[in-house]
Amino acid sequence: MNIISEMETTADRQKVTCSKCNHRNTGDQDTCAKCGAGLYVRCLQCGQRNPRAAARCEKCDSRLRRSTGRRWSGLLKKTPFRKVKFWHLFLLVVGVVAAYEVIVRLAQIE
Repeated sequence: MNIISEMETTADRQKVTCSKCNHRNTGDQDTCAKCGAGLYVRCLQCGQRNPRAAARCEKCDSRLRRSTGRRWSGLLKKTPFRKVKFWHLFLLVVGVVAAYEVIVRLAQIE
């Protein structure tokens, strides 16, 4: 292998492909030059900077993203069901009664 092909191979390894638009970016950029999407994600376990398309950390091999089930369970836990106020329930009841009245009146017209 000659020096020129080694340099080209090193340059290709330093390029990062955007996972959103597939544009090839240089390794020193944090965002895609074409679409502006982030190219890297930090590992929550060790702090290693990994390409966004990677599923596991290059350093510690931990998962970089949560599974879909964990994402949904996290969203459900954040939903403030216990913080429902009295006026929320009042507005819900008023809306249901109003919808019922509209349906009854439309049925009487025909």
